[in-house]
Amino acid sequence: MKKKVMFFIVFMFIFVMNTMVFAQNAPIDFEAGGFGADWTWTVFENETNPPVEIITNPNAAGINTSATVAQFTALQAGQPWAGCESLHGSDIGLFDLTAY
Repeated sequence: MKKKVMFFIVFMFIFVMNTMVFAQNAPIDFEAGGFGADWTWTVFENETNPPVEIITNPNAAGINTSATVAQFTALQAGQPWAGCESLHGSDIGLFDLTAY
């Protein structure tokens, strides 16, 4: 009986982890045909809110060797918590943050 219970627990853990991993659009790489480059990016709390730019990677020899990257320019007159977000419920895919 213990083996069946343990098997069920392991099976459910793997099922839940696979469901969570495949629900999100990843990896976000900003490449043509990949995830991120054509998403709706909204800048907030950054004075004039200049748009997020998808640019050629300025340091492709570093840890990120992708051809393109996203550039967010934080303005001095913007808030310390200025940032950007993708369109909720659309671009990033299903993402639930719960206490569990």
